Amino acid sequence: MPFVSLRHAALVCGLTATMLSVGATGMQPQDNEQSAVRFELGQRLGECLVRGCLVFTGVVQSLGTPQKEAGVADEARAVMTRTVDIKVGEWLYGQGSEQSVQLNHAVRPAVTKTSVGPWSAWEGVMLNVGGQLLVALWSADAPRPTWMGKPEDVAMVVSDASLFTAIRDAISQQRQFDRDPDEVSKAPQLLRDKSDVLFRAYLLTYLMEGESTRDVDKAAGILSGLLGQESISVQARSAVADWLASTFYRLSEPTRKAVTEALVVSANADDASVAHPALTVLVRLGDLQMLNLKPALTPARQQKIAENYRAFRAQNTPKQEHPEFELQLGVR
Repeated sequence: MPFVSLRHAALVCGLTATMLSVGATGMQPQDNEQSAVRFELGQRLGECLVRGCLVFTGVVQSLGTPQKEAGVADEARAVMTRTVDIKVGEWLYGQGSEQSVQLNHAVRPAVTKTSVGPWSAWEGVMLNVGGQLLVALWSADAPRPTWMGKPEDVAMVVSDASLFTAIRDAISQQRQFDRDPDEVSKAPQLLRDKSDVLFRAYLLTYLMEGESTRDVDKAAGILSGLLGQESISVQARSAVADWLASTFYRLSEPTRKAVTEALVVSANADDASVAHPALTVLVRLGDLQMLNLKPALTPARQQKIAENYRAFRAQNTPKQEHPEFELQLGVR
């Protein structure tokens, strides 16, 4: 799986979904922006905990002079870096023991063709001598992004202390999964009990990246059941929908039937923020000739899903044809 696929899914789908959540929940745009930031941080944390990382807190001791990226003639296209010396306060996860760490802080170029790079881990971070940071570093053998042919070292940096508690909570949960992977069965209840967006994003990412490696059918069963859960945010539903559509081919036949049933139930919902992500999956599966809608479709469901599908199509531009899904739904 490409490194940024899960976070890109949430961001791309979430932009459209944000409009739904504003109308459906009354949230202000700035609230949605903060929620999106916390969601992406939770995904980033989940990715590094699953793939391998070390996490610590520390205090900035000194900041180096900014330097232009070597080998890039156009300054507007060059990544600017500077050293950051940190005195480690506490190792939170992994086998770290150093008392001080030096990192390279990177700044997004003024002109770039890619939205991700070594600056991604630092965006939104306030750097000043004496400031406290929470840092996640990639383990030496972890699958991780590269820049200019070299693997990146920094997975995530956070300077907002109000986020530290949720991150510690996620790390504590990760330790429980490390000790007993079967704890994942408690994920639906955890998502109901834990209201923090960052924690929920971490947990969803664990299911998509961690549990799916161990037992993809179990992960799919849990995730498909979450689409209709009221506690799940629009960003989360978008990420889950994208994962289900991308992973469906890996599932056993009994799990495909169960997931399709769960998708049909969600697509039948009165709430568009629940129905539309499920419809996104069903339409994609139809386009891929992987959909068998009939066993899960009753006359009442057919009528409601057809109604939701018309609203779904009206919302999306440009209009695309989905003949296989429409044929199975009985609207063609």
